[in-house]
Amino acid sequence: MNLAGLGEGLEPLVDRPIAVSAVFEDSGGIAEARDMARDFLTSVQAVHGLPVSKRAM
Repeated sequence: MNLAGLGEGLEPLVDRPIAVSAVFEDSGGIAEARDMARDFLTSVQAVHGLPVSKRAM
């Protein structure tokens, strides 16, 4: 998941939900899902300035 330039031109979120979704067809997708979740949470912090706990990361 490439997040380069993701936050350009965006204003911080105030009242909008943030979401991401994906479909994985086999157990090999578990690592990919973890990477995707980590990238998503990193972008939530970097782009939108929302705190994410170390446990969640």
